[in-house]
Parts: sequence; structure tokens; C-alpha cells
Amino acid sequence: MNKKEYEKYLKGKHWQDLRAKKLKESYFACDECDVANEELHIHHLTYERLGKELLSDLRVLCVSCHEKVHGIEQVKNPSHNGFTYACDTIPYHLALLGKRMMKKQKAK
Repeated sequence: MNKKEYEKYLKGKHWQDLRAKKLKESYFACDECDVANEELHIHHLTYERLGKELLSDLRVLCVSCHEKVHGIEQVKNPSHNGFTYACDTIPYHLALLGKRMMKKQKAK
């Protein structure tokens, strides 16, 4: 899946419905620290079923916990309430997906 396809997928009905189900399942709180009423991300535990994810393939994470999972530090960005996170970007997730796919191919 290339960047354009991934962006389209994230805006599509399937992903938005799945995202809503996962948020509801987690009571709109971070699975890691239980914080609620903050911006929440849906984190893929695996990309093996990208496009056909199971709810168990996903975790709800607040920005801080998502950052910790990816080992990303916050970066100043005045256009996003003063901060943004490298892992919030689609290119970051595509790069991560590419690395995982390359490792998988090498293992074969």
C-alpha cells in the first residue's frame, strides 16, 4: 500500500467504522494509562491484516503513550497547539510499515 492508498484508507468508511468500534470498546480511554478526554490514536499492533484488521490488532493510545510506543519525542510545531508528534504523520506510519514488510521478506 503506498502513501496515497493509505491516506485514502484512513479516510474511508471501513477504517472510520473500525476506529469508532475500537474507541467504544476502550470506553474512549487510553488502553495503556486510562486517560480519557484527550486526543486518542488507534495504534496497529500488526500490519499483517491492513485493510482487514481485527479489533484485537489495534490499541487505543493517548498521544503520550503512542509516542512512547514508537520511541518518538515531541517536536515543537506552532500550527498544532504548540506540539506535534512525528508518529502522527502518515509518512511515519508508511515508513514503519515498509520496515516491517522488509523484515518479513528477509525472514522468508
